Amino acid sequence: MAREARRKTEFSPKDIYKKAFQERAAVPGINVDYEEPLNPEIDVDSSKMDPEHSAEFITKSILDMFGQS
Repeated sequence: MAREARRKTEFSPKDIYKKAFQERAAVPGINVDYEEPLNPEIDVDSSKMDPEHSAEFITKSILDMFGQS
């Protein structure tokens, strides 16, 4: 609940993709290059895993990092 209460101010601005084409807008993947992380916490090679196995890998990785509740 606390995360959702902060969502409007801390995460992506409203209508970010509509505003991406305005002058001086900076939207990664649209008019600013995407910067690949140097040390990703989870690295999924989608050329070697189908979507189902990718999802399983991601889920297992998250559970390994943060534990199960």
